[in-house]
Amino acid sequence: SDTIFAAAMDERIRVAAANGGNICFESRSWCRTEWWIGLPKLRWHQKACKLPVTFYELMALIAPRPLLNMNCEQGDGHAPAQRDEAFARVRDAYRMLGAEDRLGLGVTPGGHDFPAAARKRAYAWFDRWLKPAQQ
Repeated sequence: SDTIFAAAMDERIRVAAANGGNICFESRSWCRTEWWIGLPKLRWHQKACKLPVTFYELMALIAPRPLLNMNCEQGDGHAPAQRDEAFARVRDAYRMLGAEDRLGLGVTPGGHDFPAAARKRAYAWFDRWLKPAQQ
C-alpha cells in the first residue's frame, strides 16, 4: 500500500509494483490508534464510513505510469468481488488514457507474503519499463 501512496503522490516515480497493495480502505483499519498508524487525520471519516477517496482512485492517480498491483488470495480482509470491482475501475482509468498495457493486476496464491513467483513478476515488470529496449 505504501507503494500506491508514494506513486500516486510523487510523479518522479516512473514505475510501481505493489505486492499486497490494498484495494479498498474499508478492508483495513487505516486509521487505528495503535501499531502502525496509516492515516490518522482520516480517523473520523473512516469511523463514519465517509472517506473522501477510494483506494482505486489513488491507484488511478498513477496512470498513465506503469503500475503492477498484486493482491494475495487470503489475508487481506477483502472479498474477491471488492478486488475485482477495484481492478475494473483502475483498468477503466488506464484505458481512458490509452495506457491499458501499462497496468498489471493479479492475485498471488496464499496469504500476505512476497513469494518467489510474485518477486519474479515484479522484477520482470521493472525490467520491462526501466531497461532500455534491446537492439
